[in-house]
Parts: sequence; structure tokens; C-alpha cells
Amino acid sequence: IGSGKLMHHHVRKTWQDFKHEADYGPMAFDGEKRVAHPSVPLPFRNLGNVIGSFAPLSDVPFIESDNSDAGWVYTLKPKTGWKPITKKMNYVNENNRDLTPDEQNAHWAADTIRQLSAKKEDKPFFLGVGFIRPHTPLVAPKKYFDMFPLDSIKVPVRQANDNNDTHFIEAQSQKKKGKKIEQKGHKHFRMLKESYPSLDEGLKKFTQAYLACVAAADANIGRVLDAIDKSPEKNNTIVIFVSDHGWHMGEKNYIAKNTLWEESTRIPFIVRAPGVTKAGAVAEQPVSLIDLFPTLIDLCDLKGDTKKNAKGAELGGFSVRPFLENPENGTWDGPDVALSMIYAGADSNNEIKKQHWAVRNERWRYIRYNTGKEELYDHHKDPNEWTNLADNPEYTELKKEMYSKIQNLTGI
Repeated sequence: IGSGKLMHHHVRKTWQDFKHEADYGPMAFDGEKRVAHPSVPLPFRNLGNVIGSFAPLSDVPFIESDNSDAGWVYTLKPKTGWKPITKKMNYVNENNRDLTPDEQNAHWAADTIRQLSAKKEDKPFFLGVGFIRPHTPLVAPKKYFDMFPLDSIKVPVRQANDNNDTHFIEAQSQKKKGKKIEQKGHKHFRMLKESYPSLDEGLKKFTQAYLACVAAADANIGRVLDAIDKSPEKNNTIVIFVSDHGWHMGEKNYIAKNTLWEESTRIPFIVRAPGVTKAGAVAEQPVSLIDLFPTLIDLCDLKGDTKKNAKGAELGGFSVRPFLENPENGTWDGPDVALSMIYAGADSNNEIKKQHWAVRNERWRYIRYNTGKEELYDHHKDPNEWTNLADNPEYTELKKEMYSKIQNLTGI
């Protein structure tokens, strides 16, 4: 059973029961269409109702409008077609308002856990709960914004000219009607910078909204965990918390996802497995989301074929149980690197060898673009990935070794 954003393309028939499909609301609605919040300055607001929008719920958009439909709205998927349907989300004050989509999913999950516990059945259950935030638009209840006063915000540490020794921009450069297209993440950064008297002010405003959304997500996750802790299944329930990607908040003059650098590829991967894990333990071995399914098979002692039909492939990935049991010295059958890829665009024709790849082990990150350009970072000495060592002949053999790991894992 599930609810919320669990897969990018939702297929309801794969679930026995599914409550709420993904809803990126609350979004600002001017009475006719969803727009960026009017309090966001131009030109950043021109990025639209998803990327170019951030505000506390208490800042009700278009509150003085004569159109009664204006304000906050949910974005609901229609039964046919693709264009989301808008539904008014009522807001009077923090104590008199509709729940956000993430809050709805948290309440549903907590209620479902209580109902399942009351049945006292021996059968196990799988419960998936998908939260949108901190995905943009960065909208959350005011109390979470209040947790992060602007004068206390520390913007991400940046280095001048940090892109000079990188190759991402040239590798991802695209043209439309003969004109070069500005890469999205760098465009977002530039427009934020142009929207405020200083870059620091813009980054602080955007970071405050991001942190508020993280705090709101934490609270909703806490509601689900509280329900588990109060249930008879507390000591018999595995909890795994992951995300789908990271996010740049200005590092390398970039605001977005879809790079092969640390900020974009690193995610939370947190496991609570009663009788296996110890609270607060940290494993330094890089692992991947592809290792999640094999880990659950191992922890739950599941049997059977994972292929749905004859066209299916063998399951990839490896169980991370050795690191759950022994975070510092666990050994496993998996690779010593985590593999990441970003799509190189339509011209790549979906060919594996034409995409951009990276591998990360405990110390090194190696990036190989489809142009053949390389980046190499030493995380022991350079955790911010400020210095690309790929052109240093001292690391020629290391680069060959790291590229061979990409070849072995991808079949390139």
C-alpha cells in the first residue's frame, strides 16, 4: 500500500491500495492559472510556478484579488489527460487551514499503521510514503520559516571561478534554432543573483525556504515514525528513508539537480532495522539506490524470482546488510564505488556509451563526460570538490582504474 510521490510515473495497478497520487502543491493561483508566488522578485519569478516560487503558507497569494478562486491550490492529476486540475486550498491562519499534500500523506500513513496494527494479522505489509518537499516550489507552513531567521542563515560555501576547471557546461551545451541554450542550473543561479541587491541576500532567501521545507518534511516523517513507535510492530518493522537526488544551492554557480558532482548525487540512505542496526551509526562505504531492493530481500528473508515475466532482467545491486551490522568494517559483495549517470540529451539516442557517468568511492569522485573530458576530486583533501585533479599526470593510473570501474558496471 502507498501514497504520495513514490515513482515519477505512477502506475496504480502495481499497488493493492494507493491513497494520494503526487501533488506538488500548494501552488499560487491567480484565478486563472498556477503561477510563481507574487512575492518572489523578478526575474527569478519568471522561472514559473515550480522553480520560481517560494513563500510561507501565511503569505497567501493574491489575497486582495476579486477572484474567489485565487490563492493557494492543490494540483490534482485528472482521470484522463495530463494537465493537473486545481482545487482550492483554504488558509485562514496557521491554526485554521487545510493540510498540505505532505501532511495529508503523513496523517494517512499514521492512521494506516494504527489500523494495520489493530488487525493483529501475521502477514507482513509494505507501506510506501512519498513526500514532495523539499522539491520546489518551496512552500511550507510559516512556523518552519520562523525556525530559520534570515540573519542566521549560512549560505553554501563557494569558491570564485570554481567552474574554470570543470567540463559540465561544455558537455551539456545544447542549441535550439542555432542558438546556444543556457544550462538550467546556471540559469537559475544567474536569475536569483539578478533578482536581489546582492547574491548573498538572494541565496539566504532561497536557502531559508529550502530549510523550511526540509524541516516540514522532518515533521511529517516524525509523525509516521511516532505511529510506528506506538504500535505493537515497533520492534518488528524495518524503516528506510531515502531521496531520489541531491540539490545544488549555489555551489559551482548552480541551483538545481542533474549534475555528477557531490551535491546532486549524494542522498540520505537511512535504515532502522530492529536487531540489526545501531542508532546513529554511520557507514562510509558509498552505496546506491539500486542496492535498496536486495537489502530488503535480505533483511526480510524473501524468496522467489524478482522478474515479472520472461523479458525481465536479473536483479541488480547488493544487500548493504554487512554495513548495517558493522558500519566501520563491514565487507560485502558489491563494488567499492557508487555509480551515477546524467542524461546527455536527445542527441544521445538513449545509448549508454553516450551518457555522462561518475563513480564515487570512499575517497575519490571520478567523472567521465561523453566528450571524453574528465574530472577527479579527492574528498579527503577537497570535500567541496573545488580542485579538479584530472589534468595532473600524477593521477593517470588512478583515472584509468576509475574509468575501468565505470566500464565494468555499465558494459561500455
